[in-house]
Amino acid sequence: MEASSIRGAFTAFFERHDHLRVASAPLVAPGDPTLLFTSAGMVPLKPFFLGQETPPRERLTSVQKCFRTTDMDAVGDDSHLTFFEMMGNFSLGDYFKAEAQAWAWELVTQGLAIPAERLVTTVFLDDDEAFDNWRRIGVPEERIFRYGEEEGNYWSAGVGGPCGPCSEIHYDMHPDPSGAHPGPAGHEERYLEIWNLVFMQFRQNEDGSKTPLPAANIDTGAGLERWAMMLQGKSNLYETDLFLPLLQYVAGRSGRDYQGGSEAERRALRVIVEHGRAVTFLVSDGVLPSNEGRGYVLRRLIRRALYMAQTLGIQEQLLADVAEQVRAHMGEAYPEIVEHKALTDRVLDQEEERFRQTLASGHAQLEAEIIPAIKGRAATRPSPTGEDSTARKAGPRGEQAARTGSAIARKLEQISAKQARSGASVEPHVPGEIAFLLYDTYGFPPELTREIAAEHGLEFDQAGFDVAMAEQRERGRAASEFRTDEDAALFTRVGGVSEFLGYEGVQGSGTVTGIVLEGALVDVAVAGGDVEVVLDQTPFYPEGGGQVGDAGRLVGPAGEVEVRDTQRRGDLISHVGAVVRGRLAVGDVVEAAVEGERRGDVMRNHTATHLLHAALRGVLGEHVRQAGSLVAADRLRFDYTQAEAPAAEQLAAVQRLVSGKIREDIGVDANVMSYHEAIDYGAMAIFGEKYGTDVRVIEICDPDPAVRDCFSKELCGGTHAPATGFIGEFQIVSEGSVGAGVRRIEALTGAAAEAWRQERLTLLDDVAAALRTAPLESAERVRALQGELSAAKRRLAELERKAGAGSAATVAAAANDVDGVAVAAGRVEVASAEALRQAGDEVRRRLGSGVIVLGAVAGKRPLFVAMVTDDLVQRGLHAGKLIREVATITGGGGGGGAEMAQAGGKDETKLEEALATVPEIVRRQGAG
Repeated sequence: MEASSIRGAFTAFFERHDHLRVASAPLVAPGDPTLLFTSAGMVPLKPFFLGQETPPRERLTSVQKCFRTTDMDAVGDDSHLTFFEMMGNFSLGDYFKAEAQAWAWELVTQGLAIPAERLVTTVFLDDDEAFDNWRRIGVPEERIFRYGEEEGNYWSAGVGGPCGPCSEIHYDMHPDPSGAHPGPAGHEERYLEIWNLVFMQFRQNEDGSKTPLPAANIDTGAGLERWAMMLQGKSNLYETDLFLPLLQYVAGRSGRDYQGGSEAERRALRVIVEHGRAVTFLVSDGVLPSNEGRGYVLRRLIRRALYMAQTLGIQEQLLADVAEQVRAHMGEAYPEIVEHKALTDRVLDQEEERFRQTLASGHAQLEAEIIPAIKGRAATRPSPTGEDSTARKAGPRGEQAARTGSAIARKLEQISAKQARSGASVEPHVPGEIAFLLYDTYGFPPELTREIAAEHGLEFDQAGFDVAMAEQRERGRAASEFRTDEDAALFTRVGGVSEFLGYEGVQGSGTVTGIVLEGALVDVAVAGGDVEVVLDQTPFYPEGGGQVGDAGRLVGPAGEVEVRDTQRRGDLISHVGAVVRGRLAVGDVVEAAVEGERRGDVMRNHTATHLLHAALRGVLGEHVRQAGSLVAADRLRFDYTQAEAPAAEQLAAVQRLVSGKIREDIGVDANVMSYHEAIDYGAMAIFGEKYGTDVRVIEICDPDPAVRDCFSKELCGGTHAPATGFIGEFQIVSEGSVGAGVRRIEALTGAAAEAWRQERLTLLDDVAAALRTAPLESAERVRALQGELSAAKRRLAELERKAGAGSAATVAAAANDVDGVAVAAGRVEVASAEALRQAGDEVRRRLGSGVIVLGAVAGKRPLFVAMVTDDLVQRGLHAGKLIREVATITGGGGGGGAEMAQAGGKDETKLEEALATVPEIVRRQGAG
């Protein structure tokens, strides 16, 4: 039984029992801040179970996509998954244990025909009611097992969530010939849990106590993957139709055979397809890679899959191709993964390219230096000059690698010396400090260090890594914010702090404290080279909070730098550009001038972004939150949380509201306060942004102290217009979806908005002139023309139908007898495939029994349709095979089923010749 059929059978069964089928919620737990992901089928229904919201019906059923992080590191064996589908039926204060148990048993034993003797059940220790229900259903007492919470027979959705005892159904994978059943506890290899029936009766409180729910509820979970394994007779999850096509695809990409490969190869393939499936769904549901929270989980999955791909020798881009395979197999059940294909593929390709670079650098250090040193084998030998071999790599990046390698070597020596002094016997392992060095310098994930260490038979010091990470955080934000950048060590060596002067103006002076040239710190840079220049103070705004970095010029005593971009490197501000004249040296005092017009356009767009955010919340509702933004000089882009597309009138209301606030010319004020003061003050923090102890609050409020009504209050470190009137004009130019629950607006301000409007007004004038009407009447004129066109098409179709019917009568009357079969073949005067099919239907109606082949010419290309009545299909005649031979004569092709097929050709002059061959083809088919 295919997985798609299992989904349908499950929900159809409960729909017959008056359950409402509800669609799967996103993997990002909707409205539940206590969960990173939707980890169970009941998660989207928690408000119903807790009595906080009214359900659409008291009986519900669903197939919910779920994601759990608990088994991430175990994926690769035969049974563990991160992403899975949970089928469930739910009672919200309606039926309870007796009905839930009876229906579960009925569906499994009768609906799916699973032998009852291969099933055992479990109940919670003191749940006599569930025990007695199983007995009444017919389960022998010796196949009902009482287990406690440790064995999994008590379920909880976490603090603040519902909980209660549960009863499970297990399938015996390896029956004992004697019929004996030892029970699932301690026999996981023999028994497969296929259904968990949770009897929700309580709410889990923070202090560990439980309070009764407003009503007793039922929550069941039946894993689709496990049911597929059971119903398809497979020994593990990955041999089902949910995974095997993906495994065969990736195995083909690696040049390996999944079934015939080594266990290590099979494990790697399983990781790739499982994680590939998971990331396809995560990105489609709006999760994007980052270094924390959901985004970090996504990044871990991508990295682990790519590491496994590298072990199989797959070097080219892979994950977007795996995602395409996932869409091919699961897109019908979950259309959102098809809808968000472009976003998913773009995210996976970018993350894959980024991580392959990270993987190469960190892996090389592990394999070439760290692991050999730990095992007592020197990875490198001193050269005759005493130089470390890593230092012989050419170029500045080679020098940096040498410095990093030397740092690792020194750290290994320090650890060895410390162990020797202690006299303690220590088993070979990868020290946490070393893993942290790889992470801090290359961004190499500790979980992959653990993975590689295990391959070499080494333990991983997780506790030591955690300590090193904590110490790094204590040393300050500078290193931690860009620890995944391989050049981080360079900027930490510059030291100091860059002070931002740009709130006061676009010009200022500063001293050069660092210069980075081609990945290395230098004292002097000359014309012709790309550089990053660090100043002790600068008016240049570094990219952050969605706002792009400033551009402009740095002019020193002996040279000039053209700045293309500005970036923050921890506590430093780096000016990215090129020396265009003379030279620049550390210690030079430079005049820093931001490109003023560009800065002004950025400020317009940034303040407009705040107005847009407030307007969306005012029109669509308080649920709207910023989910990302781009504030550039030429446009603004704003991502926001919203389940469905706003109506046209809602978007128009947002446009009017923002434009109205611009015309009011409200002052834009900035106040610095502590983070907690800002939140208490009512300022809005943006999800995913990081804030320091002190924050800057941007306020757009009524200046009257007696009113002080604030349209917008947000935490923001960017540069802003002095007043809303400075924005000039505002225009929304597009709105659309970028993920499940996330939509995007793009807009223009100032001169760009004015130019956009003028361009469209000009276009409207041109259209009106072409229609010979006034601009304001153009839409009505177009609608009138569309109506006329539709009426003309209907008249033409009717004329064509009548012409086809007349031709059909002629063809039917001229039918030939070919070995007892009526064969009607001929040309009809129609000009579309639809009219040709209608003519064929008319011939078939007139003949009653026979073979019909009709031809027509549409747009100078021949078209064919073939039909065979049911009685003749039983004799072996086949419309698809017939039409293929006929169309070939005109240089075309086609096909279809036994009863009806269509084809097209290229040479209209051979239409009659092709139709003339029909009787002979029918004779051959009938004889065959």
